[in-house]
Amino acid sequence: MYAGWFRAIHLAHEEVARGLQIACPCLMLHAEHSLRATAWSEDLLSADIVLDVADMQRLAPALGLQVERHAIAGGIHDLVLSRPTARHQVWQLLGAWLARVRASGAE
Repeated sequence: MYAGWFRAIHLAHEEVARGLQIACPCLMLHAEHSLRATAWSEDLLSADIVLDVADMQRLAPALGLQVERHAIAGGIHDLVLSRPTARHQVWQLLGAWLARVRASGAE
């Protein structure tokens, strides 16, 4: 990894922490919990091992005025790569949210 990549991520995280004021509806889906592990465990297949879910929950309201947030039970960092049950929930929530946004005309 290059130091510039880490710097860009750090700067983006700082910007999110300050608040973004996104005008359009936002959907935040995240794993139900984070996990920090030092050894392999089956639990790694049902938690976010990259980002801190508590931070996402805390910062979500500052993204904009219309933020909808859902925790995905059994989800991993890349939710669409989660196990089938969690992945199904992701697609269901995303589809329902898109339908609501479209019906409201807030596209």
